Amino acid sequence: MTATIRGVAVADLHLGIDNVGGLDESGSPRRLKDFLDNFERAVAHAIEIEAHLFIIAGDIFKHRNPPQRTLYLFLYQLRQLVEAGITVAIARGNHEGDSDIFRANVLDTISLLETADLPAGGQVVTFNHPRRELVRLRNGADVDLIGIPWPRVRNLLPAMGDMPYDEVCAAADAALRSRIADLCKPTDHPQILIAHLAVAGADQGSERWMTLGYEPTITPRDIPTAVAVAVCGHYHHGGFLIGHPVAFYCGSIARIDFGEEGQDKMFWTFEIDGDGALATATPHIIPDRPFTTIGFTDFAADVGDVTDAVIAGIESGPSLEGAVVRLGVRFTTAEQAAAFDEPRVRAALLGAGAWWIAGLLREAPDAGRRWENIENVEAMEAPDALWWFLVAKEPDETRCRRLWTAGLELMAGRPVD
Repeated sequence: MTATIRGVAVADLHLGIDNVGGLDESGSPRRLKDFLDNFERAVAHAIEIEAHLFIIAGDIFKHRNPPQRTLYLFLYQLRQLVEAGITVAIARGNHEGDSDIFRANVLDTISLLETADLPAGGQVVTFNHPRRELVRLRNGADVDLIGIPWPRVRNLLPAMGDMPYDEVCAAADAALRSRIADLCKPTDHPQILIAHLAVAGADQGSERWMTLGYEPTITPRDIPTAVAVAVCGHYHHGGFLIGHPVAFYCGSIARIDFGEEGQDKMFWTFEIDGDGALATATPHIIPDRPFTTIGFTDFAADVGDVTDAVIAGIESGPSLEGAVVRLGVRFTTAEQAAAFDEPRVRAALLGAGAWWIAGLLREAPDAGRRWENIENVEAMEAPDALWWFLVAKEPDETRCRRLWTAGLELMAGRPVD
């Protein structure tokens, strides 16, 4: 028998991601606050429930070399945890980068805290390489932490040579399974697996475009039964692994892009009972900035002003307050597309509360070759041919004349403003 262990788990913080939102007045990504706010919610909850263990299963930052301000804000939250007597365990993700004798990553920096004189129970354990660490928590419970940082093929198969690609993939998967099995052999203490890796069958999302190369992969049944709970990072859609009630993906702490539109974001709490078995594992849904896609299609060919119709749809549609928005318009005719007033639509989106307009996609039929029936095209002077070509391609008369004038300037060898 051992004391009950209470834990909180997060992963894929991606602090510093800047794909939407632009920069604030200090030059930091505006979305940094969204991600930090959700991370702080998890930290505050851990302190409130007097957790014994706080797990970060990889990908703390967007890049291996985060800005100093972003690093400072993260370390401040780390300090809150250790000062509260909580053990913090961190596994390296694919965004942290490798660590070797020639270069350090963020976990090398954080590992300096492992030997610091911290409050009772408060400590930091980092997993830059696969290993096992026996730690004593502040309630006197001993627990085996097994860390599996992001597995790279070259580390799993240092002597792969000229093996065919398919054989490399299969051998890397087998080496990863073997390494996990070796580290998770039964002991007298509860075991917690902290891993940043790919597990077959889990729901994937934005991480697919954030990862290059082959991902060594295991299946849920490769998680040893000696493990009380497996806390996983890398896939951004949080949830239990199919068929494995003691293994879950934390999910990203906030939405990364439209690949996570509609997904709940969360942190997890879990409890290991006195017998070393998982008693509970619970996701806690946290508020996050919405990503919203809206679209308009199938306008009647005789609709006079598509712009007005789109704006009316925006004003009567779902709330866009505080949302990252992308809008798509599919026109029925090329004339509708030419008359579309994009600046007015963007203003309407902002007026409806959109926080950021990620894109305005337009799809329209080609204007067609309406000049096919014009006779003696080959005999025309170049200015006349250009004019009839533009008339056929550009329904907007004002734009057509501007293009034609610019074309004449180019023909004359004069620069065009």
